[in-house]
Order: sequence, then C-alpha cells, then structure tokens
Amino acid sequence: MSAERFTNIIGDWEKYKKFYTDSISLNSTENVCGKGSFGKVLKSTVDRESAIIKLTSIDTLCVMSVEENIAVSIREAQNLATISHLGISPKFYGFAIDKKNLVCVLIMEYLEGETLDKLNAKFTRKLRELLGTLPKRHNFTSNALVPPELAPAYIDIKFILDLHDKIMRKLSQTIRLLHIEGYVHYDIKPENIFVAYNLTQGSLSEGNFRIILIDLGSTRSIEEEFSENIGETPEYSLRYHMENRIPLTNSNKALRNNFYTKHRKNLRKKNNSGWIISPYANDYSLKVLTEKFINSLMGGKRKKRHLTRRKV
Repeated sequence: MSAERFTNIIGDWEKYKKFYTDSISLNSTENVCGKGSFGKVLKSTVDRESAIIKLTSIDTLCVMSVEENIAVSIREAQNLATISHLGISPKFYGFAIDKKNLVCVLIMEYLEGETLDKLNAKFTRKLRELLGTLPKRHNFTSNALVPPELAPAYIDIKFILDLHDKIMRKLSQTIRLLHIEGYVHYDIKPENIFVAYNLTQGSLSEGNFRIILIDLGSTRSIEEEFSENIGETPEYSLRYHMENRIPLTNSNKALRNNFYTKHRKNLRKKNNSGWIISPYANDYSLKVLTEKFINSLMGGKRKKRHLTRRKV
C-alpha cells in the first residue's frame, strides 16, 4: 500500500515519513505555520525532533498541467537536496508525492526565525515611532553634537538601520555563494528570504543569524535557456520589467536600461526568442528590495516623487 501511495521518492523518505503521517492524522490547524497559493506548511515533531512539511497541492500551482506542477515540485526537492549542504537553505530530509491526497510532500529542517517581509514590517513600524519623537526640522552637521534628549532615539535608529544593512550584506553573500555553485534563484523577494536566528545563542544585532533561501522551485542552472514563466514575482523580476516596459521609478528605469544594454547578450538567447538564466537578475532584485524598504520608511512620498516625469 505504501509503495503504491507514495511515488517519486527522493531522499531518506522512509526515515522521515512519520513526520508527515502524524501531522495529517492530527487534523489540526495548530501545526500550520504558513499558507500560500501552493498549499500550506506544517510543523511536526517526532521523538523530540522537529521538521517542516511543505504540502503542495498538485492542482493549484499556476502552470499549465498536472505534469508540469509535479515537475516544479520535484525540481524544488532536487535543488534542495543538491545545495542544502551549503547552509543557505534548509536541510533536506525527504520528498514524495502522496497520490491519495494529491499533494507533493517536502520534508526539511525546522528553523527558528522570521521571513524578511515580517522583519521589515517590524523595522518600519519601530523606525516610524522613533522618527515621530524627533523634531520636524532637525539638521545636525557631522561635527555637531546630538542634544542629550534626542540621543536615545538616534542610537535606536542607527541600531535598526545597521541591523538591516547586516542582513542585506549577508543576503548578498548568500546569493553569491549560490551563483558560485552554478545556480540562480529567480524569485528573490522578502517572502522567500528567511532570517534564521536563535536568541538564546546571542542577539540578532551581533550577526548571529543565517540567511536561508526558500521556495527553490524557481532555482535554475546558470546559462539554462527558458522562454516560459519560471515562477518569478513581477515587481522583483528584471525580465518582467524588460518585456513589459511598465512604469518604474527613475532609479529602477535607469538600472533596467543599464542592465539591458550591458548584459543583453548574457540575458537573451542568440535568436532573441527566450532568456538565459543569469546571475545579473539577482542584482536587480536586491536593489528593488532595498528601495521598497526605504520607500516604506518615507511613507510612499519618495516613490511618488520619482514617478513624476520631467518635461523635456
């Protein structure tokens, strides 16, 4: 029965299958730690060992057929099994397709921490509170002393901005390591960046955290050719902006044009009918990540100002 029910097995499935069978037998929402268009993510514990189970409904992914949906899930498991030793993704435990429940089951390491979108929301909320305590007009030169009553707020603001800078630098290093291994993650966005940390082992500000890339279904080999949508999120995708010529901020528009002129041969196939997987696309995603964080601090005013076109 087991051999008929579970197919396309990858990894040590028999060892970790109990995590899956126990979690679905509980039939409780308490162990659900994430949801999305793909399905849901569960946390399961067996013999004091915890694991994350990603259940992908075969018929809900935004691709053409069931066969292609399965291929995407299998690719994610294979990518995870290939690069998990680098420490930039969760450890891979096992994968199988449950034909009874029509789900792809991916079992991987449980990590403590938060995704970057949730951390950014916390940073933004705290920074806005701190900025609200400062006078509306304050202009201190580099040699001027900060008034004593404003010093705590300035220290906290600098702390948060330095911490965000550390996270972005480590994210760049993580993406670079993936490129060295010959892969490109084509869906870099805050929801797919996990900041793993354990506060019992040291504070987040001391750099005691890891950047973990998740949702590896859109990770492909460098120089691989493609013409279809490979799971990119449009607002972070250089290819999408190139093809659709949608309105952008002045800085993003300049970046897009710069990439298009300098790296056209690296991004396009010779016959111009498709695209080649290129690490340059991640540079664009990182810039959009940083700009969106800054725009959120500015309350959207910065973005509106950039969208205003000058008359020539």
